[in-house]
Amino acid sequence: MEVAEIQHQTLERLAQGHEALVEQCCGLLPGLVMEGIRRVLATVELDETVMRNIVGEMIAEVRPGTSGLEVMLNEHDLEFFQSADENLGQKYPGIQFVADPDLRHGDCMVRSRFGTLDGTLTTKLDNVEALLE
Repeated sequence: MEVAEIQHQTLERLAQGHEALVEQCCGLLPGLVMEGIRRVLATVELDETVMRNIVGEMIAEVRPGTSGLEVMLNEHDLEFFQSADENLGQKYPGIQFVADPDLRHGDCMVRSRFGTLDGTLTTKLDNVEALLE
């Protein structure tokens, strides 16, 4: 064999190995990213602004102006949300805020006459992970 042919075969094998390595990394990367995000979010303390945004986003998804809604939050989050804003009844007329022991910190669900909207962090992260794959 000539040196040029050996070089060509070696470069071809390297290219194939590189492609396989890139495919393997691309397959593992979304799961690794999501695991990192889950670990970081588990340690994040949500402030008043974030809680307001979570609740506001969920209410807006149901339909602005819809009355008879029940917003469910983790007990600690609900206490924090209520203490941070004493005028909830005026800001959110027709909306009842309740504690749900099954919800975790940062979770929010909204129940209306049309059904329940799941705004839990687990569901949101699952949706992001599905987009990455």
